[in-house]
Amino acid sequence: MSQRAGQVAPAVRELWASSRSLTLVGALAAVVAGAAPPLLGLVARHAVNGGSEGGWAVPTILLGAGIAVLLAATWTSYAAMTQLSMVLGRRLDTAAIESEERRSATDHLELDRIPELAAAVEEQRDALSSLPAALGSALLIAASAGTLVAVSLVVAPVLAVAAVVGLVVVAVAGLQAQERLRAVTRATAQDTRLTRALFALMTASGPAMDIRTSGTARLLLQRYRSVWDDQDDRLHRVRRHGVLLSVGAQAIVTAVFVASLMVALRVEDLDAGGVLLVVLLSIQLATLCGSVYPALATLGLCLTVLGQHRELVGTLDPAPQPAATGPGSVPVHDETVDRADEEGGLVVRDVVVRYRPELPAALDGVTLRIPPGCLVAVVGENGSGKSTLVNVLMGLRRPTSGSVSDLSALSREGGRPRSGVFQDFARIESTLGEGVRFGSPDAVDGAVRAVLEENGGAPLLETFGDDLGARLGSTSWSGTDLSGGQWQRVALSRGAIVDRPGLLVLDEATSNLDPFAEQRFVETQLSMAQRGGDTVVVFVTHRLAAARLADLVVVLSEGRVVEQGTHEELMDADGVYAEMFTVQSQGYVMTSEGAGPV
Repeated sequence: MSQRAGQVAPAVRELWASSRSLTLVGALAAVVAGAAPPLLGLVARHAVNGGSEGGWAVPTILLGAGIAVLLAATWTSYAAMTQLSMVLGRRLDTAAIESEERRSATDHLELDRIPELAAAVEEQRDALSSLPAALGSALLIAASAGTLVAVSLVVAPVLAVAAVVGLVVVAVAGLQAQERLRAVTRATAQDTRLTRALFALMTASGPAMDIRTSGTARLLLQRYRSVWDDQDDRLHRVRRHGVLLSVGAQAIVTAVFVASLMVALRVEDLDAGGVLLVVLLSIQLATLCGSVYPALATLGLCLTVLGQHRELVGTLDPAPQPAATGPGSVPVHDETVDRADEEGGLVVRDVVVRYRPELPAALDGVTLRIPPGCLVAVVGENGSGKSTLVNVLMGLRRPTSGSVSDLSALSREGGRPRSGVFQDFARIESTLGEGVRFGSPDAVDGAVRAVLEENGGAPLLETFGDDLGARLGSTSWSGTDLSGGQWQRVALSRGAIVDRPGLLVLDEATSNLDPFAEQRFVETQLSMAQRGGDTVVVFVTHRLAAARLADLVVVLSEGRVVEQGTHEELMDADGVYAEMFTVQSQGYVMTSEGAGPV
């Protein structure tokens, strides 16, 4: 109970920060709407008693005015809380996006808790929007309970005692039921993530062909039902327990009400208006006790999701884990790195990266010096550490140990930006022009068209009649969906439009292009290293034919740099790279247009 009370204050602060006026108006209206019914009972008592003496007019007018105030307060609270829910929803969504925008690294995404929190918040976003109404209902119940007890003390003290006992019983029962439901919901969070992922997989357009033709749909459906049935069974048991607990509490409250009402009517010296008031208060009390459990359930869910949202937004990037020592973990040091500050360039010094302390190092003692204006190809088998190295170079992951020089070493100007295009690139549904301009918001239309043409996007311009306002994507709006290769050309253009970046990284950025298109891309776009003079271009590729144009080829294996040099030097060395290139070239033939598959 104390934990729930501690969650209310942050919730109130969120509402206040969203809109002070709406919070204040909604709260005052909820208090008036809650306090009005018991007070109207007092006015009704005077109207009845005054009617027998001929003085019923004034109480009746006051009763009508009170009912009007009650209706106005109810609708005002509803309107204010509805508007506040919209403002709050936008505020919380913005806070979540801004929290990601503030992070320069992606280390926090490796935490086990983050996917669970993100899935829970995404699944129950409606609960966040319901927070104003839930707090408003709680405030209304509190105001109604306080006023009802106060009025009962004046008219029939035994009824006040019954009110306190009844409210306490149903509140305690409701809180216990909610805590058990909360615990089970948290325990089944992984099942919730799994069922959502299975649903998305079975209804998405991308994997549809694979699922339909392989018979996978039946197996996925069986798995979905199995997980769902197990989760639903656990939730059903705890909900049934909550219902039984609530029914038991209501039975106790009903018995207390009946006993107190009988005592009040028999013992208290009540006039006609007093009898009417006691009956009205009893009905109000029964209604109030019946609304406590659902109100607590809604508020509890809202507070839980808000807490998860706050934890998600406030999660910091984890600190790098200390590097393990012992055989196989001692970094290799290159003395040429010590002269990096004098010679300039991008320097990677003794970098070790461990995703978890108990796992082998993804990068183990990687040391490189990349001169300004160098075109670097990073190659290696799957799992060799290529993407991890790219993430370190881009500043998206902090090394567990070791360091990477600042990009200001690449230019006297300093402050050079990084730019990157990745295999798992973002398919941003926007206009064609915006899809490219996101890489450089100030770019003019002429620059956008030029970079599209340079990166093979001329057919896109022709398809859309040179209209940079053409909508791309059909998921979030009515636009034109693109093929994988077309989306990749937009992504390539987005990365290439950055003005003289200190570092341009292309991590399997041409995976959706055919070999001929990739060859042309390598021959044109990657020459930025030479055109820009001091831009370092690093591209990761499995197609070693593209690596021939690189100034430096870096070969990774099990997180270590096992070879580095030019294509010719590595072929003459007859090592790992030469073997990889020979094996791969056997599947290709040379044509007049370049390298292509047999």
